[in-house]
Amino acid sequence: MRDTDVDVPEREARAAARVAELSSRLRRAISDAGLSLREVEDRIGMGRDYLSQLLRGSVDLKLKHVFLILDAVGIDLESVARDRDEAVEAEIARTRRLFASPELDALIEEKVRAQMDPILRELHWPDRERG
Repeated sequence: MRDTDVDVPEREARAAARVAELSSRLRRAISDAGLSLREVEDRIGMGRDYLSQLLRGSVDLKLKHVFLILDAVGIDLESVARDRDEAVEAEIARTRRLFASPELDALIEEKVRAQMDPILRELHWPDRERG
């Protein structure tokens, strides 16, 4: 079945699932930055509990909200949108830059994957289909 053959309710369900995944990733980014939802609300001028409502899906998450949150947390959209493999590869590249040594490459990759895979599985971070 082609993507254009999908009916509207199915398309809306897929969009809702993607918004829920993005909300989950935003919540994780906030936590990883060591911030509370209230601190982010204060930084972007949102009323109390509004951010929580956005991230729970009680209020529609708009693109404007996403960029306000990302700016408050100090990250870009790409880092939140990365799939699991890209996140692992980015961490491997960062580690290699820090410890540039050809002898350590295989060891670094093994250790980073071993540490990140359980975390990403726990987060239910999806793998992208490879085509």
